[in-house]
Amino acid sequence: SQAGVISMHADNDDGIHRRIPLLHSAYGKTLPSLALASIYAGQRLPDIKFYDNNQLVMINKQKLPVTPAGEVIIQFPSNGSSFKVLSFYQLVHAAFNVPVRPELQYPGAETIAAQVKDKRIFVGSRSAVLDDYVSTPMNAKYPGLFMLALASQSIEQNRVLAPRKPALDFFLMLLAVIAPLALFEQRARRSAAFSFIPLLLMAALITALSCGLYLSKQSSGLFFPLIAGLITYLMLLVLRGLSLYLEKQKLSFEKMAAEEAYELKSRFMSHMTHELRTPLTAIIGFNKLLDDKKLDSKTHQQYTKLVDKNSQHLLSLINNILDQARIEAGQMNIVPSPTALRDVVEDVAATLAPLALQKNLRLSTSYSDGMPEAYMFDGFRL
Repeated sequence: SQAGVISMHADNDDGIHRRIPLLHSAYGKTLPSLALASIYAGQRLPDIKFYDNNQLVMINKQKLPVTPAGEVIIQFPSNGSSFKVLSFYQLVHAAFNVPVRPELQYPGAETIAAQVKDKRIFVGSRSAVLDDYVSTPMNAKYPGLFMLALASQSIEQNRVLAPRKPALDFFLMLLAVIAPLALFEQRARRSAAFSFIPLLLMAALITALSCGLYLSKQSSGLFFPLIAGLITYLMLLVLRGLSLYLEKQKLSFEKMAAEEAYELKSRFMSHMTHELRTPLTAIIGFNKLLDDKKLDSKTHQQYTKLVDKNSQHLLSLINNILDQARIEAGQMNIVPSPTALRDVVEDVAATLAPLALQKNLRLSTSYSDGMPEAYMFDGFRL
């Protein structure tokens, strides 16, 4: 026997066929696999030598990179299943020109004979009955017969990939991690329009590396991190956009709160200005009344008391305005205490009495029967 029959096996991790063994031992001999031996059908087997720590095989003058297990990694074409298929009787008729009865002649026999001349023919079944189908990296399932023919053609045309290199895979891993982060960092410092530039750069980088790996026939198990890096960058952009949106919403709410606080403050200041005017007017009014020399001592004392009360009220209002900073800081507390509501109302009525008197109005107070003497509230702020 000059050829072995063990031709391929699937990867253990995903069941996909990628590698074809070139040699294996059988019957005390080192025999070429069927894919390799078929290239030299009818010929003397070539000399086979190993170089570079068994990482390179020399077959005649052809050099093939191999894995540590002596396998070649097939570079699958996009049209790997486009082999010429003939029925067996057509093949026999074309190859051997077997005499047949005239009634069994068929059109195109001469054309088929020309097509198969000097070609390697792989004979077998391509039906699914034998479950002889293999999975390939091209997301296609080939009959074992097609896979064997494809492997033989790939070896002959040197369409094989160099085994993985740890240094290259490590470089691609670093590139997949560092490139998106570096580009995202630059994007974070610039305008949103700058986001498209890193995307174009990464797309160009992936395209250039893809072409480089393809042209150099270099396999790499970590090429997918580059795509993952691009996806990572897109996810970072999405998260950044979401963060900016939430930040914008927060700023919008803070702006609304600030505008509302400013409006409330303006209304508060307007109200306090009015409140300041009221006791001040009362003080001025009662002070003028005190100039009347016809006042008796009791009325004079009453007016003096009202001037003092309104002065104290004015001072309290001024202190309250000074407490505005504490209000804005949320540190102003309402302090309820048992307070006579009647006294609060009478104080307000007394303060407004001079204003009513100037307009010839009568200001009076009344209370419903059964009203409690005291309530729990902050009398001054009410």
